[in-house]
Amino acid sequence: MPGSTLAKANSGFTLVELVTVILILGILAVAVASRFVGAGGVAEVVDRDQALSLLRRVQMLAMQQTHSDACHRLILADTGMVVDDLSGCAAQSPGGEADLSIHFQSSAPVFSAGGSPSALPQALDFDALGNLSQCQAGCRLALANAAFCIEPQGYMHPC
Repeated sequence: MPGSTLAKANSGFTLVELVTVILILGILAVAVASRFVGAGGVAEVVDRDQALSLLRRVQMLAMQQTHSDACHRLILADTGMVVDDLSGCAAQSPGGEADLSIHFQSSAPVFSAGGSPSALPQALDFDALGNLSQCQAGCRLALANAAFCIEPQGYMHPC
């Protein structure tokens, strides 16, 4: 009889074993579930990050090249952004060969300056302090569900 009670007490799992198995199953479920989730929303974030990177590059160039005839213009269109130093600051659309450009994979951007939407194409000019002349009251560029803001002082961040 004493042997049967000992065998009965050891027939189950301990709490540590159960927690370990549940933890491993949870980790596997998260890893496997990420494979089945679509790429929706990824294109918008990539477009936002590329646009932000391009804006920051032109901003840095504007702050480094401060001579009076320097033109640091970025043209925002429905399909993408173009850094167009070749056409000069008098042109409103890209002409010739652009130095840098990105093509939006997601929907067309919505650019708003001071809270009101602006028509595209929009020329964005940086001054020697890194400020956008169009963003005196702040700007916002939205690409579907991903957006970033440009503060009046030139600071750019996802919002």
